[in-house]
Amino acid sequence: KDHPFASVTKGLSEVRSGGTVYVARGDYSERVTVTRSVDLLGGYLETDWSRDIGAHTTTLDARGTGTVVVINGPGSRVTVEGFSITGGEASWHGLGGGLMIDEARAVTIRYNTIRGNHAACAGAGLFTNEGIQTVIEANRIYDNVAEGTFVPLVKPGLQSPQQGPLPGGGVWVGAPARVVNNLIYNNRSGAGGDGVALSAFGGTIQFWHNTVVDNGGTNSVGVQALGSGSELYNNLIVGHGTGISGTAQATWDYNGFYDNGARYAPALSAGGHDVGGDPRFVDRAGHDYHLRAGSAMTGRGTDLGVNVDLDGAPRPAPAGTEPDLGAYEFSAQRVYLPLVMRQQ
Repeated sequence: KDHPFASVTKGLSEVRSGGTVYVARGDYSERVTVTRSVDLLGGYLETDWSRDIGAHTTTLDARGTGTVVVINGPGSRVTVEGFSITGGEASWHGLGGGLMIDEARAVTIRYNTIRGNHAACAGAGLFTNEGIQTVIEANRIYDNVAEGTFVPLVKPGLQSPQQGPLPGGGVWVGAPARVVNNLIYNNRSGAGGDGVALSAFGGTIQFWHNTVVDNGGTNSVGVQALGSGSELYNNLIVGHGTGISGTAQATWDYNGFYDNGARYAPALSAGGHDVGGDPRFVDRAGHDYHLRAGSAMTGRGTDLGVNVDLDGAPRPAPAGTEPDLGAYEFSAQRVYLPLVMRQQ
């Protein structure tokens, strides 16, 4: 810490497997590749190395030259936490503009802002391959665009190459994964699943307590759930042509819907405890998706063992009640400052 490196890439090259790279606030115009077990942590102040992710913005910006962060370390355990990840252009067969999780044993993506990335095919914000234990928690994923264009994918030893475009504008998630307390908004895909696509053919994806808002246009799909292992509970889905699309083998219930053309795609059955009604966001146009008093989404969830919300506030509130739907738990004790002030 007394003699910091000038780039994140240099820090990663020097750290031992199982170590930690601490990154001070600032803008880093580089592409980062992680090939070993490491914790990559942003949000530090360079003078005393105190940490405040909101105050000490740490930006990784590829400036359109390729994927911002690639994780490609067989058997590795990796955490990426506390960054603003932007300016990515998917360089791996059109998949994963902001982050591409290609090979690893376990990966945690937490407390990041993933915005303004592009992919020719899918997962403009984040793409995770199948077979990796992935946790995607408390991130803000927005303004990412995937064109949904087929880019042939051929890897050594792969018998059946990818046969067509994939859905997933903001996020494509391969199983197994836990996706909890994220904001996913204003993303777009040319192949469906404008907010997020879940690919749960080889395991379980727990998609819990996420707020998915205003992704795509009139004919958009908020969440596309593929495979029998997709589990969608306690989510809040607002402002899409169709809230949830996908395969009937997926399971869902206790989800909240508002201002969608349809809650579910044709032939899909609704959850028995789903909720409709105005969530009363603090400022939908300004992307502040906290709930206000009188929200139809308070106390309508089921206990999944998620004990905090996106802000780190206790869930449920008050204790002993049922949790709210979406990434935020309503509390009459909170004072909601304008979003720009809170981010500073």
